[in-house]
Amino acid sequence: MMVKMMEEAFDLRELFKTIKKYLVLIIILGFMGMVINGAFVYFFEIPTYQTSTQMVVSRASNETIVTGSEITAMNHMMNTFNDILLSPAILNQVIEELNISATAGGLRSQMTARSASNSHLITLTVQNECPILAHDIANQTAKIFSDRAPTIMNVDSIVTILAEAHIPRNPINTNLTMNIGIGFIVGVGIGVFLACLLEFLDKRVKTEQEVKKLIDLPLLGMIEFEKRKDTKRGSRRNLITIIDPKSPISEQYRTIRTNIQFSMIDTELKTVAFTSAAPGEGKSTTIANLAITLAYQGEKVLLIDADLRRPTLHQLMGMRNQYGLTNLIAKKAAKKSAILPFPKISNLHVMPSGPIPPNPSELLGSKRMKNLISELSQEYDWILFDMPPVLAVTDAQILGNYCDAVILILKSHQTEKKELVKAKELLDKANTNLMGTIMSGVTRKELGHGYYYYGDDQ
Repeated sequence: MMVKMMEEAFDLRELFKTIKKYLVLIIILGFMGMVINGAFVYFFEIPTYQTSTQMVVSRASNETIVTGSEITAMNHMMNTFNDILLSPAILNQVIEELNISATAGGLRSQMTARSASNSHLITLTVQNECPILAHDIANQTAKIFSDRAPTIMNVDSIVTILAEAHIPRNPINTNLTMNIGIGFIVGVGIGVFLACLLEFLDKRVKTEQEVKKLIDLPLLGMIEFEKRKDTKRGSRRNLITIIDPKSPISEQYRTIRTNIQFSMIDTELKTVAFTSAAPGEGKSTTIANLAITLAYQGEKVLLIDADLRRPTLHQLMGMRNQYGLTNLIAKKAAKKSAILPFPKISNLHVMPSGPIPPNPSELLGSKRMKNLISELSQEYDWILFDMPPVLAVTDAQILGNYCDAVILILKSHQTEKKELVKAKELLDKANTNLMGTIMSGVTRKELGHGYYYYGDDQ
């Protein structure tokens, strides 16, 4: 059942990606298999030696003419000769003459006798832990059999020993090189299976293909994960489009800006709400950088912090949160107090959340909020709303219904698949226009956009 489920979950391309991802684990397990199997063979497996002797059964008569009936009779008797060769009558004498401590049954388990079809040649093979004893048993059995078989069978035949057994030098079951190779192959196989199992059990979203498969929404862009010392929630160091506008990450934001602009080319798009399935998925950082790239393009942009529970945009943009959205909805502040210009970018304005209210959902769903959006749409080319996570509260569903579009932010290797699916279901139920997704926290390797780094190299 597990194998079948895994076969359904992975296509060949994903399998290669999984192997590449867990290559170190697979190699380690391969070498562990080599060491374990090699050590077991070397220290614990008892070596077994094998040797063989050959005999031929022929007529004792000197007559040169042999009839067909005689040949047929001799062929039929060959199975009987094989049985006599391994019979207690022969083996007990072998035990007695060699003075070995064994029973006829025990000795027979070490021996095989076979003859080819229509052949009078008998091959006796002996296996034993001692190479010399294997040699002695084979030759002594052949000698006793050649002496006694015609008498036991009461036939006019002769058993001639064609080839005596030799003393074997190497055991047949302890080929160290072969067993080390087998151990490596088994270890690699276990490693590949564990890699696929780990990937199958990993419930987090990691690739664009997974997003498409899970929620069937276009991916508007991917944002590279940036390692900085000061990237805590609300830090201005996250405004990469200002700090380093020529960086590859800034270019990724510009790509997303272009994709958003062209995704609804036949429809007027002004108000866009940004949300995520769960907290900590890069939503506020993404919307702030997108607002800056839109403003750099000459668009008049208003960035609104509509997260009335855990607002962070004022910290991210370096502004006070004394007045803001809640004050305007309640008509307790003027626009000039609640809407603040962003330094150095004249056409970018920021509306902080304002004081945190006791009833955020009611405020966002109020008629005053709807009228405020309509009023502000006359003044700005773009209004971007930073919303709380969908699964935490209903705010994004409520306000998203008032906006022209909603964009869902997710974080690679963090957002769980079931959370992403649930978030889309909730936004669909609220009749929001879910435009697409943006994936943050993607590694440079996963992006594969090496050409972005040309400018840096120069």
